Amino acid sequence: MVRIIALVLTAVMVCACAPGKVLRMTASGKIVCSDNDYKDSDVFDGSTDDDCGFGLIGRIGHGIPFTETQDADGPVGSTRPNNTMEFELGYLRQGDTEFDGLYQGTPDEGTIEADGLVLGLVYTRRISDKFDLFANYGIFDWEVEEEEEFGGIPESHDASGSSPYYGFGGRYWFMPKVSLRLGWNRFTDVGKSSETGKGDIDNWSLGVDYLF
Repeated sequence: MVRIIALVLTAVMVCACAPGKVLRMTASGKIVCSDNDYKDSDVFDGSTDDDCGFGLIGRIGHGIPFTETQDADGPVGSTRPNNTMEFELGYLRQGDTEFDGLYQGTPDEGTIEADGLVLGLVYTRRISDKFDLFANYGIFDWEVEEEEEFGGIPESHDASGSSPYYGFGGRYWFMPKVSLRLGWNRFTDVGKSSETGKGDIDNWSLGVDYLF
């Protein structure tokens, strides 16, 4: 499934290549703080505590060429395209969820972990020499693990699958090729109800982008 999507997205990027456009590559590292919704409130009565994780993402794409002006000290203005459509691929470790409560009346406590690959498209619009806005959409190829004590008995559960994600955010370029990136993403239907719990994950992330 993911391989098919990768081929489709790659084809889209190749088709987007046209004379007069410029190729740009970006590497990104970020901290993600998660709001996870694995536990169904209809059957679980208790507390959950969501932690922070991290992501390492690479992006490649084409954009409308930038222009630079010159003064006595050298280039002034942006060193990046005005608008880009990028293909992104990377690793994401969601924040862990610790839970403690009652599942259908039985004591239940433990930890849920999720990680996997993200694969998607990002559209970026340059607002000024310092600011960009972006929106993204793609697939999260996830693995979820749950370690718990259910009624005092240790248990382990795991699940894997693929789910859509989407989001938006902005970047501030404090150096010509380095920016701070703030974003929000929603990952839908992560997990398996009968094994690890299943729900949406909302992420706020803060990271650094480097433009090659």
